[in-house]
Amino acid sequence: MRLKHSLNRLDDLIPGKMLFILFWILILLSYVCLNIGFKPELRDNAWSHYWAYDFFKNGIVEDRFIGNGLANLSLTGVTPAFFYGSIMNLIGWQLPRALLISTFLIIAALGLWYRILKDKNWSFKSIALFITIGLLLDAYFEPSHTTKTDAFTFFMLSISFFSFTKKRYLLAGFLALVCVESHPIGITVFFYMLGHFLGNREKILAESKIKPFVYFGIGLIIGLCYYFLLHYKALFQSTYSLDYTLNNNKEMFYFFSYILKYFFPGGLNKHIPEFLILFAGLGLGIICKYYKKDSSLYWILGLVFFSSLINPRPVHTYVIMAFPALLMVLVDTATRLRFQKLVLLYFFLLLLPQFAYLGIKSRSWPNHRQYVQNIQSQLPNDTSLPLLGSSNEWFASLGSFDYHHFTWLDFSPSSKPDKFYFILEDDGRKSGLPDRWESQYSFSLINEFENYGEEFDIFLAEKR
Repeated sequence: MRLKHSLNRLDDLIPGKMLFILFWILILLSYVCLNIGFKPELRDNAWSHYWAYDFFKNGIVEDRFIGNGLANLSLTGVTPAFFYGSIMNLIGWQLPRALLISTFLIIAALGLWYRILKDKNWSFKSIALFITIGLLLDAYFEPSHTTKTDAFTFFMLSISFFSFTKKRYLLAGFLALVCVESHPIGITVFFYMLGHFLGNREKILAESKIKPFVYFGIGLIIGLCYYFLLHYKALFQSTYSLDYTLNNNKEMFYFFSYILKYFFPGGLNKHIPEFLILFAGLGLGIICKYYKKDSSLYWILGLVFFSSLINPRPVHTYVIMAFPALLMVLVDTATRLRFQKLVLLYFFLLLLPQFAYLGIKSRSWPNHRQYVQNIQSQLPNDTSLPLLGSSNEWFASLGSFDYHHFTWLDFSPSSKPDKFYFILEDDGRKSGLPDRWESQYSFSLINEFENYGEEFDIFLAEKR
């Protein structure tokens, strides 16, 4: 009681409305100013673009960008590839526009969580705290500023779980399978559903003991049919090699919680302060026995954490799937102990310097469209040879060259080209190129230019 009284007194000293206004100004500035500037040379942006482009334009599901077999559309990912491809084909295949799609998906998903929490009789202040914090945490902000499938999968998880809480069990079952088809981490949605069911089982079963299971099962069957129609070739014609994927990426497959990987990737990390307050919220909730007030929150968190332990590829960006579970417990505890403004202030002081730094850093990044056009004007006229380079060069070669990321050559494709063009810039130089290929290829410099202060060299590579 003494702790609660102290927290209340501190919370009363904070001007809540002003703090919310300042937080939302920070949110708007961050989303407007950091569209391309958040991670302008992220390889996965071009990689995901390539899948969508190759599938939508050519019907190709294999990965021709890197070729390590780690990720392609053979077994998952067709739904987001078609979604992004359909929109990009209308508005143009430009990275800033694709990033806006991801941003919209994250905002739409949080809109669904607004409805989910409203149905749990949360107050507007509590829901506003949940959404306001979420929009600037890396767990949400990074997927909203990349073109990876994380944003789409999180949206599918949110709409599927929303349907489940609304007792639209058939739709929930179908959408859950679409979520899994979008990315294997989408399986997390089943743990949300199970946690919700266990926390509300008496109420759900009092209405009907059979109907939820029957309708949900029918939805799953429809979802399985949808999955089969998209991937029957890979399932029965061996167009996808699991052995090849595992052999080429052994170091990436191991069992460790992606939640812990996000907070503790090794060494000091900016996410540790997030962990401290989330852990404190969980600890106070358990001490105060708030799990008796709404046990579904704790069932969901426990099951989602368990699901993170059995994932064989702990990528830190997957934490977006678990963060609603973490935030719900923190906000519920803060609401019941009445220190919501303290939580908001904590995150504001934590995130303000981070985004101020990102804003200053992003000012040095050039206009992406002009940057790409400058590269495009320097490309060779001969488009018959493959072109290898870094991420952003793919956007310059779009629709003309058979383009591959420079790592493609290291994964020993079935037939290495006798000749190819290679664009060397800072990313390639850091990887020791072209020196590490000189035993296999000779390189002739055919062009060099500068683009916004960055030096580019274009080589013709010929097999020795």
